[in-house]
Amino acid sequence: MKIKCSRCHEIISGRSKLETERKFDQHICKGLRDINKLPLELLGQIISNKLTEKEAWEIYDKQNQDIPITK
Repeated sequence: MKIKCSRCHEIISGRSKLETERKFDQHICKGLRDINKLPLELLGQIISNKLTEKEAWEIYDKQNQDIPITK
């Protein structure tokens, strides 16, 4: 079985459906930010086609630019 990632277009394959799904769940898109970092509100807008992923990241970055980074 094969699954194609809709974000990076990489094809993930395995010997069984379960193995393929497990590999896909652990898949990290190369060159793209971790979509799990986006708030659910923005993810919902991406899913409903109200925003593109790029627009969602821009909103996220604007919302979080005023937060000071502490070390």
